[in-house]
Amino acid sequence: RLFSCIFAGVGNMCKAICGVASGACGGAINLYWAKGSDISDINAKFGAQHTVTGSLGLLFAAFFARSVSMVQPKTLWTLFGGLTALHIYANAKCMRLIAFDTLNNIRMNMLMSEFFTLSDKDGERNATSSTVSPLTPKHYLSNIHTVSKAEPLLFLSRRPPHLSRFPIDFGVSFNHFAQQTGKSHSELQRQLLTMDYTQGYFLSITQTQERNRLIVCLCDGATPEQNLKAYFHAHLLGRCLARRGIHTRSKRLSLDERESLIQEAEMDATDSVDSLWSQFQSLSQASGWDLSFHAELRSDGYEVSLEHV
Repeated sequence: RLFSCIFAGVGNMCKAICGVASGACGGAINLYWAKGSDISDINAKFGAQHTVTGSLGLLFAAFFARSVSMVQPKTLWTLFGGLTALHIYANAKCMRLIAFDTLNNIRMNMLMSEFFTLSDKDGERNATSSTVSPLTPKHYLSNIHTVSKAEPLLFLSRRPPHLSRFPIDFGVSFNHFAQQTGKSHSELQRQLLTMDYTQGYFLSITQTQERNRLIVCLCDGATPEQNLKAYFHAHLLGRCLARRGIHTRSKRLSLDERESLIQEAEMDATDSVDSLWSQFQSLSQASGWDLSFHAELRSDGYEVSLEHV
């Protein structure tokens, strides 16, 4: 009896966690399906479908409970395990059928990994040629259906190759941005006012020797494409830093040498980000991705508004 109570308690806890997760995912899925239509209509149809399936489930559960009332406990646990495994398998297969054309961190990482792989191969070919040819539509990125089948369903996902290994703090507050860059608020404000505010974000690397991080500060009113470009720019800067010999932990470099290499890497990333982003944008849209819709990028949720006084 004690064993059954423990399992019942653990089962209820898992059911509650599943309800919270499915509710959050269901809201995002309904919002996505409601693009160009009425979300109230989507929710009404979802509620009606849930009522019908719930009623059928109760009827089947009643008949099933009566039919197995005299079955041995070992057989019952076998049935429970088998039905639970079947339920998890069916849910996993169902999630593979859902193909979003919007980007989150995982999908963005997968597309950027493919893009930087193509870019690196194209750069090697250009190094042996007298002309530089940009990526064209003959190069392609994975479409939404291919990515949906390869996207990991679990929380623990491996970072694809050819991406920056630097941790990225995305959407940080102005105070956090100033603290990590080691500059005063007034000095940082003057510097930011001289920068291009219309790009929608500011990017920097932490000025610490223990662990290097990239920090992105989003501007108020930045578009979804600008947010995606900020994430793209952060990974591009990380790649440029790695090529200059600066990694997540660079303790052998002196402060002056480190600052010089960082400035060179930042200049390299700034000079190439517009052209590379334009190519990535074209290839992504050609593969069916919608970059203009709200991107589900992990963020601290802060936006900075600057005004000239």
